[in-house]
Amino acid sequence: MKKGIALILASLMLCSMAACNTESENAEKNNNLESFETSSAAETPEEFTGTVIQLSDDAITVDGEAISQEENAAVYAANDIVFYLEGQDFTYGEGSQQDEHSQEEADRHTVIHITQAGDYSLSGSLSAGQIAIDLGEGAENDPTAVVNLYLNGVDITCSVAPAVIFYNVYECGSTDTESASETVDTSAAGANVYLVDGTENNILGSYVARIYESVELSEDGNTIVSSKKLHKYDGAFYSKQTMNINGNTGILNIQADNEGLDSELHLTINGGIINITSGNDGINTNEDGVSVTTINGGELNIVVDGSTGEGDGIDSNGWSSTAEKSLLPPAR
Repeated sequence: MKKGIALILASLMLCSMAACNTESENAEKNNNLESFETSSAAETPEEFTGTVIQLSDDAITVDGEAISQEENAAVYAANDIVFYLEGQDFTYGEGSQQDEHSQEEADRHTVIHITQAGDYSLSGSLSAGQIAIDLGEGAENDPTAVVNLYLNGVDITCSVAPAVIFYNVYECGSTDTESASETVDTSAAGANVYLVDGTENNILGSYVARIYESVELSEDGNTIVSSKKLHKYDGAFYSKQTMNINGNTGILNIQADNEGLDSELHLTINGGIINITSGNDGINTNEDGVSVTTINGGELNIVVDGSTGEGDGIDSNGWSSTAEKSLLPPAR
């Protein structure tokens, strides 16, 4: 059973700003955002000092050069997307036939891997691909493992998995249910998304049903006694760690087969115009009794189309709050 807030939203607009993200939040990130405010979707201003990634089905460039294929590069491309493979037995995972995809379909997707901390500007189009941020083992406990992802006019489509996913970055929050609070400061989070002013960014994504890392079978081998999860990513735009969404007039459109915008711990929306159409929850934060979904500003429009047979506008399994007040206490 789902816990937390269950709001079916047609449109939600909140315009206040909260102390959770103050002037002390990282001046360098703010400076980069300000420099983008005068840019168009097709141009990156000279003031931006980060890495510029230009997407295209024909050629992907990083700072003007062809993208690397080497795994030790800060940014590289590969055809190694994580997805739910068709034709597996019950020991593989919990997916149904509708969750399955062929290897051929998966191989059509190009994964843009980001492996080092820093600022990254994304623009252009990718008709079959994914942006995957993974700073490696130990990143969760490293305060410097921070990626600032500037969406500067992108169109990314992924039919087998999330179109954008943060795997391993710094986690600023705690999963301790005993000390959980409706008020969290996510300013140090390792997953940060900036919607560049004047740009429209389109994310069409799918999901990955639960895949087992290991299973323990009954004596007759016909029943799973226990299992350990390897993969499960429900949203088109997904983070395994706490995530911040920032912006002013930048637009983020998410169209999702299943859930839309997901974080496995906390999610803070500080601004921007976010439009979500989803088959299941529009927004989901999924740590029971812990996760906090905070909306400090911006415009949020969610339509749950019911294609999966269920879904909430916002499903926060701990608290959901605005700058003014908490909307709901945690479900225990």
